[in-house]
Amino acid sequence: MGAELKTVTASECAAMLRLVLGCLDRTTPEGRGPDAQALSLAAMHVQQALDLVDQPHAFDA
Repeated sequence: MGAELKTVTASECAAMLRLVLGCLDRTTPEGRGPDAQALSLAAMHVQQALDLVDQPHAFDA
């Protein structure tokens, strides 16, 4: 059996990308930008967002 495709909305994708921005906004105590954990979380959320939108007809009504 193949994987079941999920129809996603633009708001769901926007929410996923807001999670990415939140991860990138986290800074180290020294204020030198995102730490390794924040970057790892951001990468995970980007992959999830890509998985949502990289489906045939994901945004078709």
